[in-house]
Amino acid sequence: MRRIALLASLAATGLLAVPATGQAAFTTGIGDQQPSMFSSPFFPALKVTHVRYIVSWDAMNHPQEVREVATFMAAAKSRNAKVLVAFNHSRFGKKSAAPSPAAYGKAVAKFHAAFKSQVEAYQTWNEINHCGSQPAALCKGATGAKRAAALFKELKKRAKGKTIVAVDLLDGNNAKAYRGTAAYAKNFVKFAKSSKPTVFGLHNYSDTNRSSATRTKFIVKNGLPKNAKVWVTETGGIAQFGGSFPFDLQRQARSVKQAFKIAGQVKQIKRLYLYNWTANEGGRFDSGLVDASGNPRPAYTVAVKRGK
Repeated sequence: MRRIALLASLAATGLLAVPATGQAAFTTGIGDQQPSMFSSPFFPALKVTHVRYIVSWDAMNHPQEVREVATFMAAAKSRNAKVLVAFNHSRFGKKSAAPSPAAYGKAVAKFHAAFKSQVEAYQTWNEINHCGSQPAALCKGATGAKRAAALFKELKKRAKGKTIVAVDLLDGNNAKAYRGTAAYAKNFVKFAKSSKPTVFGLHNYSDTNRSSATRTKFIVKNGLPKNAKVWVTETGGIAQFGGSFPFDLQRQARSVKQAFKIAGQVKQIKRLYLYNWTANEGGRFDSGLVDASGNPRPAYTVAVKRGK
């Protein structure tokens, strides 16, 4: 009884985190490409130990990228951060070319041999269904999903002992797009079934920045297995994105709050990576929690408070 009374007292004073009834439990992380994030005086208050980093699938063939990866990994280690590595199209090779499963397998095995001690988990391919940035052989329909499944199988075989986020999907801004994402996911699950994918990645920017949860819930319900674990590996508030989202820091803060709200509503979501730390002021896409001078934006405060 004394223990129960103590717990109740801690909860009442806010010293004990107690999830609301029916609210999903998830871990928060952040994605960024800049090692300077870890040396920011504002980073510790975010209290994250999980970070996400994107690399070319053929990174080990390019010395400049190898140096960049090593620098990021060392900075992450200085903060005891666990790294989720997301493979992506080539930066220095042919961006529009999809590797064969065999070539991909050899490349990721080489990366894993070099950095496995610093990597917690891998993603097969970043936003693999996004034809605006990914090879057509991977992003389109059932054919792309089949190729994606083949890459997943190679990665799982080459990185034994690591968590593999089987497929990483972008939600889509309209009904046709997000229904297409669900269909892609369903095909992927069918083709990858023999390798038993359990963790799936989702980027739900369209929901978080439109005060919605429709896309996330539809994709999870109609595209993924009932027992799927979902890692939202990119999400958050857009400060600016072309003409669709003019620069607005208050809207960005509201969108970060929405990201946490969605993760609390969808029980399959087990991890949430905000994107990103470093502002790209003046660029086409800017979602930084801190501005170009390294000073916190309103969205940073929302992230520190986990959307509360």
